[in-house]
Amino acid sequence: MPTQLTISAAEVLRLARLDAGVAQNATDAAAVLTDEQEAIEATLEPAAFAQTGITALLRRNVAKLLAAELLEMRGREEGASGSFEGLGIRIAAVPDHVKRLRDEARLALSRYNRAPVAVVPVVSGAVTLAPVQVVGSDSPLSVRSQAQTLRCEERW
Repeated sequence: MPTQLTISAAEVLRLARLDAGVAQNATDAAAVLTDEQEAIEATLEPAAFAQTGITALLRRNVAKLLAAELLEMRGREEGASGSFEGLGIRIAAVPDHVKRLRDEARLALSRYNRAPVAVVPVVSGAVTLAPVQVVGSDSPLSVRSQAQTLRCEERW
C-alpha cells in the first residue's frame, strides 16, 4: 500500500535537528521514510486521511515519529553515544529530544488511531477478533465490541 502523506527527507532531518548537507543523514532519513512511514500510517484510521482539514496535522506528526525513529536508529549505531564508563559507573548525556518528539506526535495522533483489536470469547468457546471501541468517562469504563459488551467497574 503506498503512503498517503507526502513527507520529505529534509522535513524529517529538520525535525531531528540533523544537517541536511551531510550525505549520511540524507541516506538515513530516506531509509526511515521507506521503512517506517507506511507502517506508521497503517496505525491511523483510513477516514482520517479523507479529512482535508487535518492532513497537515497528520503529516507533521507522522514526520515527528519518523524523526524520532531516525534519532533512535542513529543512537543504536556503534560509538554513537558519548559516554564514559569507569569503576562500574556509566555517565552519558542522553537528550530527551526523541522522547519529546514521540510523545508530542502520539498525543496529537491519538484520536486518529485505529481501534485496537481485542480477543473476545464467543459462546461456542472459540475465540474471535473484533475491533474494540472504548467509551465513557473515568469510572465506570464501558468497552463495546461487535461480539459482546463488557462492563468494567474498576478504574484502569
